[in-house]
Amino acid sequence: MMFNNYRRGRIWWVIALILIISVISVLVRFESRPAINVAIVTKLESGTVVGSSEINTALFFLENHPDCLINIVKLNDNWDATTSREVVSRSINNGIQFFILSTPSSAAVASLDLFTGRNDSQALNINTSATTNAMSGLDDNSFRIVPDVSIEQQNIASYIQTLPGQNILVIQDSGNQSYTDPAFETFSQEMQKFPDKVIKTVKTKVADFDLTVLEPAFSEKYDILYILAGSYQQVIGNIAQFSLQHKPNAPIIVTPWARTPSVLQTAGPAAEKIILPSQFPSRFEDEKIRNFLERFKKRFNYEPYSMSLGVYQALEILRKAFQSGHKTPETVKKFLEETKTFETSLGKVDFDKFGDQVAPLYFITSFRREFE
Repeated sequence: MMFNNYRRGRIWWVIALILIISVISVLVRFESRPAINVAIVTKLESGTVVGSSEINTALFFLENHPDCLINIVKLNDNWDATTSREVVSRSINNGIQFFILSTPSSAAVASLDLFTGRNDSQALNINTSATTNAMSGLDDNSFRIVPDVSIEQQNIASYIQTLPGQNILVIQDSGNQSYTDPAFETFSQEMQKFPDKVIKTVKTKVADFDLTVLEPAFSEKYDILYILAGSYQQVIGNIAQFSLQHKPNAPIIVTPWARTPSVLQTAGPAAEKIILPSQFPSRFEDEKIRNFLERFKKRFNYEPYSMSLGVYQALEILRKAFQSGHKTPETVKKFLEETKTFETSLGKVDFDKFGDQVAPLYFITSFRREFE
C-alpha cells in the first residue's frame, strides 16, 4: 500500500512538473515576442476630451485583449496640419511603422505624402476621421474606415431632399476647409438633381460663433438648416439653438462629426430639431454599439466620441493582421487588400481596392435620446 501511494505521489509530481515547465515555456515564448508599436495621432492638449476618448479606447481594447502584441504610442498633433506632419514624420524616422490617425482632413492631408511614394514600405496608417476626397482612389499605405466626403455628402443631400421646404441655409465652417470645401462642392452638385430646393451658403469660422455673420443669415427665409462643420465642436449646438430662436420649425442637419454629447449640452431645446447623419447606427438600433458605449462609460465614466469606435475597429483590424503573421507595412497592406472585409465587434469594415470604405450613412432623428 505504501509503495502504491509512493508511486502515485511520484506520478503526480511528474505531472505537476510537466505542467509547470509547459506554463513557463508558454510565458517565455509570449514574453519573447516583441511588441508592435502602433501610434495614435490625435489632439492631446490638456482638457481635450476627444483625445482622451481615443487613448482610453486603446486602453479599453488592450484590457479586452490581454494577449495582444500591440503597444500604444500616444502622439499629440493638436489637430494642426503643420504639427501633425512633424510628429508623424519624426515618428516614422524613429522607427514607428503603424499609425491610427484620428485627425481632421486638414491634418491628414498634410502628412499624406509620408504614406506614399518612396515611403511605401516604411509606414502604414488607418484613418478614422478624415473624409477628404484628396485621399480617395490612391494606391498608398493609407486605409480609411469612414466613407469619403463624396459618399458622405451624397447621402446627406439625398436625405435633405426628402424634407419638406424649399430653402436650405448652409453654414459652412471656414476653419477646416480641407473638409468643408469638397463637402460643399459635392453637396451642392448633388442638390442640383432636386430643382425644388434652393441653397444659400454662409461661410464663417464656426468656432468664433460670429453673430455679425450669423444674425443676418438667420434673419432671412429658410426652411432647413445644414451646419457643415465637424471636429465635434460644441459651438455646433449653440448655432442650432440660435436657429431655433429664428426658425423654430426648421429641421437642423449636422454632419457625422457632431456625434457627441457636448453638442447636446449646448443645443438645449434645439436638440429636438437636430438630425444626425452617422457612420454608426443608433445605440437603440444596434446592440453591439449600445453594449460598447455602456461598457466604455462604466469603465471611464464618460461617453466616448464616435471616432473612438473607429479607433477600436482599427485596432481590431491591425490585431488580426499581426496575429496572421504580418508584421511589416508591406505585408499588412497586402493582407488588408486581399481580405477586404473585416467583421469587427462594432460592425463590418469593407475596404475597396484603394483602401477606402464604401458604406451608407445612418440618420439619427432622436438626437437628445441618443445621448441622454
